[in-house]
Amino acid sequence: MDRSPNLRGDGFSLVEVIVALVLLTIGVLGLAAASRSVVRMTSEAARIGAATALASARVERLRAGPCPGIAAGTAVAGALTENWSVSAAGEARIVSVTVTYGTGAGPRTRTLTAAIACAPVAP
Repeated sequence: MDRSPNLRGDGFSLVEVIVALVLLTIGVLGLAAASRSVVRMTSEAARIGAATALASARVERLRAGPCPGIAAGTAVAGALTENWSVSAAGEARIVSVTVTYGTGAGPRTRTLTAAIACAPVAP
């Protein structure tokens, strides 16, 4: 009976295992960095959505009121600040709503401009 060691080359060498672990570690670190970017972009998108919804709601509230009563103003809603200006354009009012919100990189703004039609004033 031959009791010589198994020298057929089955299995992996220590060097192959270490190389595989290094490559796996690099892949996992890349995935972690990518997921951090995704989280940052998702939270930025949520802030943009909230700012846009707030500006749109302000335009709708101004549109619902009487045209002579449309005036410029400022309001604060949580971490969002609204500023709106109104200018006359014939029988319409041009409303520009700017919403400012904070991010880790500093304040950002979103602006929504809309025309509000006014009924002509009878002489």
